[in-house]
Amino acid sequence: MAGNAVIQAIPNNSDTYAVFNLSNVENVVIAGGTIKGEWGHCIKIIEGCNNIKIDSVITQDGWGDGIYLGSNMTINYLKNVLVTNVISTNNRRQGLSIVSCDGVIIRDSDFTNQNGTAPESGIGIEPNHWETHKGIAPKNIIIENCLLSGNMEKGFMLRLNGLKRKVFILVMVSLANLLDNSMGLNHMFRTMMIFGIFNIFYY
Repeated sequence: MAGNAVIQAIPNNSDTYAVFNLSNVENVVIAGGTIKGEWGHCIKIIEGCNNIKIDSVITQDGWGDGIYLGSNMTINYLKNVLVTNVISTNNRRQGLSIVSCDGVIIRDSDFTNQNGTAPESGIGIEPNHWETHKGIAPKNIIIENCLLSGNMEKGFMLRLNGLKRKVFILVMVSLANLLDNSMGLNHMFRTMMIFGIFNIFYY
């Protein structure tokens, strides 16, 4: 899209929607412009997608998440997503949610001023309930050189209580060079590993 292009959802009565909804596609680039929501997610990428790039896009005013990454099945797992030079701001729920994905790189992006309904974080990693989504957990996630500012709750949030305690899942996350208003980790530490946390500056 041209840098000054705006795609905006019109008000509607749908329970959920996405302005861009990607499923079972490969080698897709969403680049440039502004995507404005009204009720659901601005960009939703789910099962069967591989090698997806979101570059130089603004996602704002979504009633849900600016960007949602997740799979609803153990087959056709969502893989290899690159988010770069993105601004995700003033979304009601989160700037970017990672529910399930193998391989996510988020870099050189701003996630600011999310507010309206919990969890109200800049970036959130939050796998769905184990019984409903068996065998799916986010892994191999790199977040670097990002601004997480002005969010109503956490800048970065890791919430794993959707996974059963008796299940061991390795959620690998590397964080580097973040400017973060706060970080939140929940109680299920034995299901995850965070490594390479460097230069997280709080203000």
